[in-house]
Amino acid sequence: MKDEKQTVTNSQTRPRSDTIGRVVYGTLSALIFAPLVLFVLDRLSPNKSASQTTTHQAQITSRKSGTSPSPFLGTPILKDYAAASQPPQQDLTDLSNALSNFALLIKGDQPIPLGANEEIAAALRGKNKTQTTFLPPDAPCFNAQGQVVDRWQSPLFFHVLDQHRIDIRSAGPDKEMWTADDLHRRYDGQFVRGEALNSPSLLDATKEYRGQK
Repeated sequence: MKDEKQTVTNSQTRPRSDTIGRVVYGTLSALIFAPLVLFVLDRLSPNKSASQTTTHQAQITSRKSGTSPSPFLGTPILKDYAAASQPPQQDLTDLSNALSNFALLIKGDQPIPLGANEEIAAALRGKNKTQTTFLPPDAPCFNAQGQVVDRWQSPLFFHVLDQHRIDIRSAGPDKEMWTADDLHRRYDGQFVRGEALNSPSLLDATKEYRGQK
């Protein structure tokens, strides 16, 4: 009789033990695999845009370098503008890259004004159709008069053929435009040298730019 009672008790206890075992196993499995599932879902999530990833990477880089990211998109492009560590030709290349990026950012018809130096400078500082400040007023390429200048503080000459073809000319160390030490970067990245530096076609473009006949 005692053996029968023990058998009944064991048979009643076993299902309860099996149930507890399954619950424990399920809980442990969830704890182990939940982080993996969340990681996979995060990687595949359509809400995680490329801009968020880029911003996160920029923040990591900034923390490593100990600096804060600039709110002006053009600042990193011109971070070495007019620096002694780079040649003056690179200044014009950097500025050309800044103008190209500005045109892509603003888009639409004529994001870059086809007029004078001051109009281009104003557009870069926020006077554009989207009111986007691409460069701060104290950027190294600006002077106190609101002009885009070279490293010798002379206003640059822009020959804007169209939004994607802009020649940039510096007066050079002597600060006199149309002399032998001028720097002239074409829109295709080539620098004009020799007799071509002061060709009649370029002189005519300057007269038109200045409103001369």
